[in-house]
Order: sequence, then structure tokens, then C-alpha cells
Amino acid sequence: MNTPPSSPPIDLSGDPNIFPNTGIALATRVLADRVNWLAVVDQRLPWDPARARIAPSVFLLMLVMNVLTQHNPLYQVELWADSLPLPILWGDTITAHQFNDDALGRALEDLAEHGRTVLATLGPRMRAVQSTGRMMLHSDTTAFALFGDYPNQDTGPTAPVELTWGHTKDHRPDLRQLMAGLTVDAAGCVLGGRVLSGNTADKAWHPAWLDELEADYPENFWQGSYYIADSAVITAPALTKIRALDMHWLGRLPATFGLSDRLKDQAWSDPTPWTDLGILAAKRRATSATYQARTFDITLYEQPARAFVYHSTALDKKKEHTVQRAMAREAQTVEKRAKKLAKQVFHCRVDAETASAEQMRIAPIRWHAVTSTITEQVVVRRPRGRQKAGVEPTPITQYTVEWHWTAPSTERVQQAREREASFCGK
Repeated sequence: MNTPPSSPPIDLSGDPNIFPNTGIALATRVLADRVNWLAVVDQRLPWDPARARIAPSVFLLMLVMNVLTQHNPLYQVELWADSLPLPILWGDTITAHQFNDDALGRALEDLAEHGRTVLATLGPRMRAVQSTGRMMLHSDTTAFALFGDYPNQDTGPTAPVELTWGHTKDHRPDLRQLMAGLTVDAAGCVLGGRVLSGNTADKAWHPAWLDELEADYPENFWQGSYYIADSAVITAPALTKIRALDMHWLGRLPATFGLSDRLKDQAWSDPTPWTDLGILAAKRRATSATYQARTFDITLYEQPARAFVYHSTALDKKKEHTVQRAMAREAQTVEKRAKKLAKQVFHCRVDAETASAEQMRIAPIRWHAVTSTITEQVVVRRPRGRQKAGVEPTPITQYTVEWHWTAPSTERVQQAREREASFCGK
């Protein structure tokens, strides 16, 4: 291992108060020393002391400080570095102008090639220093819109990543995007991350990402930890991988699952009291939401699991408009179907009843109480032309359907709003 000649132990003997960003910078350096950042990074990144006086570990740690202190990270880093107590951090041999774009860019290129091994070594060390008990892993992806022209290349840093158009939360479908996936623990320590092609589906990302976490870290490192993610993690491949790693998992049950509706129905039909969770907000106010919960034992992808149904008072207000819009749409649908049925003529009562039931089955009517009335009518059809003497027209019995409906009661609306304000998790 080459020990960086420009990376001495931090010296706090000077007066750091003359620099504006001293506190965060010193804290970052102290924490880095506790995990042996300098030695770990320089062991795994290519560095020739004969050609570069400053080790890559120094450049990368300075970029970490930059992200933590700058409103515009990675912008005019040289000027920002001049605001730090560099002699206290690195000794007298390093100056601010050495942190120029070219030097930082070379360090980032090396990190892009060897970053997985660096992070897989620093991750357990950070866990040891910042131990928070049982490991809670939070994994998610996000998209970044890109401006400018980025031609696809078979070689170079962007070769493995495809820049594509896709759904963006910032409503910029006119821009291409790339994505990033990240896993952190409860203390915010980054345990893994990857740049992804644009429009990567979370459902496909989770199983592949779990394979990478298993390969990068020591055997049994993830055992007993909790993998926490949004509803995209609830797929058979992802849950199978989580169980293989002897991990637990927490996620929100997708609203598109029929199981979600069944659990809500079961929760609201159960006469026993809910478990009161109270206010969960860190800063409690009079308007803070309160939560309730019920638990159920279920089977998910042929494996036993425990499901939770939560109710939030904050969602009551938000879902009020949702319920009102749903009832208004249903009223329009009921009226449209009623007019369609009223125009039809049936030649037997069974056909009329079947048609009415079919209209209710197409999309179940949840809010309005609908009853149907079958009307029987005898009509006489006279044939065209002159009627023959002594021949009487044949009477025909016809049936029509008439729908009657009433708007939901206030109690029914309140029950619906409470149900909509609940969500399921595991």
C-alpha cells in the first residue's frame, strides 16, 4: 500500500474558526479517519505517487466535503477549497488550485471503474462506526433529466448506460434521462449505488440489485437485516432473493393487487378496535395525522407473511375529493347504462334480468344503491299490407328494464372515505 505523502493525520492545533466551512470539513475528515478512508481508497484505486503528488483518496474526500457544504456542489471547487483550512486538513503542501476540474475528473473516472470494491469495503467499516442496531436498508431509484446532446457510444464511461425518454416526475418528457439506484442504512450511510439506464423499471431493478449487493459484500453480511422499499419490491423474483439472503423485508402492497382491497374490506368489517399508533411525526402539532393499524397473516407468493392495514387521518381530507369524484363518475355511468337498457326490448323475462345483471357486472357499482324493475307489456303487431279477413294479429309479450338508483348516504360516504384513506403494507 502506498501511504499518501500529502495525507497526514488531522492537526487541530491551529485556529479553525477563521474559515467558514471548517466544522463540516473537520467532522468529515475525522469520520473518514475512523473508517481508514485514505488507505482503503488508495489500495483500490490506481495511483502512482511518482506521477501524482495528491492521492485519489484526498480528491474524493474533498468532493464529499464539497457536496456537504456547497449550495452548488462540484462547481468552482478551487474557489470553494480556498475557504477550507487546508493546512489543518492536509498539511502545508496542498493548495486550493490543485483541486481543479482535470484532477477531480481523473479521480472520478477511476472511481467509476473501481467504485464497487471501494464502497463494499467502506460500507462495513461505516456500519461498525455508525452502528444503529439491526440494519434497516432503504433502497430506491430516481430519474435525472439531461440537457444537451449525448450520442450513444459503444465505448467510454456512458457505454453501459442507455439514455432514454421515459416517465419523469418533473414533467419533462421532452428530455432524455438516466437513473440512479441507491441503498442506505437508517443512519444514511451509503451501502451501494449504481447509475442505471433511463426508464429502468424498479420491478426489474430490485432482484438484479440484490444480486450485486450479495456479490459485493462479505458472506452473511446482510443476514437478519430489513430490506425496505416501495411497492415495486413486491415481486416473486425480488422476494425469493431476499429470503435466500436470510433478510426480512418491508414494503407497501400495490393498490393494483386484489389482495389490497380484500385486506381493506376485512379491516373495516372487523368489529374489534384498531390498534392506535398515535402521532408518528417527529414534530408534533395539533394538526398532525394520527395512525391506526390492523395486522393479518397472509400468504404471498406461496410464502407466509404478515400484512398491515393502516389508516391515516391526514388521508381522510385528501381522499374526500377522490371519493366525491368517484361517486360523480359512477352516477354518470349508472345513468348511461340505465338509458341503454331502457331502449332495449326483450322477448323473455330471463333475458331482461340477465342483461340488467350484466350491466352491473361490467364494472361493479360501489356507491349507489341500484334496483331494477322488469316491466311486462303485451303488444299487437299487425303485418304489413292488407290484413286477410278472419285473421287476427298475434299478441307479443315484451319486457323492458328500468333502473332506479339512490345516492349514497352520509354514513356510506364516511365509510368509503375512511376505507380510501387506508393503505396496506408488509
